[in-house]
Amino acid sequence: MTPSPKLLRVARRLLLGLASILTAVALFVTVENWRGDRAWATARADLSARGEPILLAELAPAQIANEVNFLQTPRLVRVLFAPADGGEASTPAEIELLNFRDTGRVLAGQMTVAALHDVLTKRGFIKGPSSPSPASEVLGVLGVLTPFTPLFHDLRLAAEERPLAALTRAGPIGTVRLIDASRIFSIAQFQALRARLLLDLQRPTEARADVFALQRLGSALASRPDTIMHFLVGLAIHETAAGVINEGCRRHAWADADLAKFNRELESLNPLAGLNHALLSERANLLSWIDAPVGQPTPPPWLFHGWRQHNKLELCARFDREIFAAISLTTRRVFPDRLCTAFSIKPSALAAFLHPFRWLSSFVMPNLEGIILNVARNADELTLSQTSWALERHRLAHGAYPATLDDLSPSFLSGDPRGVFDGHRLGYEQLPNGDRRLSSCGPNSRDEHGEGDDVVLLMPGGT
Repeated sequence: MTPSPKLLRVARRLLLGLASILTAVALFVTVENWRGDRAWATARADLSARGEPILLAELAPAQIANEVNFLQTPRLVRVLFAPADGGEASTPAEIELLNFRDTGRVLAGQMTVAALHDVLTKRGFIKGPSSPSPASEVLGVLGVLTPFTPLFHDLRLAAEERPLAALTRAGPIGTVRLIDASRIFSIAQFQALRARLLLDLQRPTEARADVFALQRLGSALASRPDTIMHFLVGLAIHETAAGVINEGCRRHAWADADLAKFNRELESLNPLAGLNHALLSERANLLSWIDAPVGQPTPPPWLFHGWRQHNKLELCARFDREIFAAISLTTRRVFPDRLCTAFSIKPSALAAFLHPFRWLSSFVMPNLEGIILNVARNADELTLSQTSWALERHRLAHGAYPATLDDLSPSFLSGDPRGVFDGHRLGYEQLPNGDRRLSSCGPNSRDEHGEGDDVVLLMPGGT
């Protein structure tokens, strides 16, 4: 049956209309691709003129010889990276120990060593009558059960013999090799618990070696991190080490040389500089990913090349406006009121479609705000710890704590310790019960005299 002339005319018009729409879409995409390339080229030239790295290769540390590289300690390499990225899978014994959460509870002061001894007894690891020295029995059990004991020995040696640290790349320059974050932090907690038990047994020299190894591991991951995750793990390890050092100060277990060594290692860290480098790496990772996306979430199909370029431009603009503007490396300050607040909740698919240039940044920015505030608070906690070590050094030298923090500098503390959120000097006072309290303002930047949002560290009374 031959189609009627009217039907043919309708079909022709539909085809012409479809062709017109496709031509218009192609023209629109072509123009948007040109506009996106042009806008991104201008933004990239501006970033280059300001000396800001936007490629992973530009942020990679200089490669160093394996024999002086702390992160190339052989046993550490075997546990540092995720199995899919060249590491070794955990054995059943390792998995059981890595899931042993009571380690963190002891380190946080939520469980005593005696209570841990009881837990190990109930689980059948400790047999026979109760010992007058729970710490000794727990240490013995961990020494037998922990397959990482040889690693702890290697880390103690490497901390003294390998002065440099840098992650090596698994592929071309600029690629990132992810560490097995949960595993390495759990291992660090076991080494910290070992140091804590050694303090209980009045063996501070051995405890010092474990703590210093933890500090070196934390610095190696957090000083020039490839990713935010690497930085956060390194900072958490430093905090774990600081907790053990603080416990030693409360017991007056450390010598002046020990505390001076701990202080020098922490001074080399500079948490805000490490955070800034991690954020630069995160931005570079995202810019690289949007050009060649791998993993989830992948860009939606309507996000063509030109709009991806605009996403890169918007991402960099928002990093400058809402992230880097909130961090001052010169004054070592974080300004919470400058952090991004526009996307406290990730947008819906419809909202992302209506604002296509913000698709990438809308998934990233809400997460970064909380990370930055937590890191700033952690930086203050480390500053309080560092100041408490200086107070203990003053007590060792003069037989008593100083009346003010002015007496710590320059003999025991370089510079004037100040809070990250308000830039003011730390609070230092003796409480009615004889304890001493160090404090700094929290994210609300209000001095609440050691209460509310303040960051606080208590030191026991006495001389």
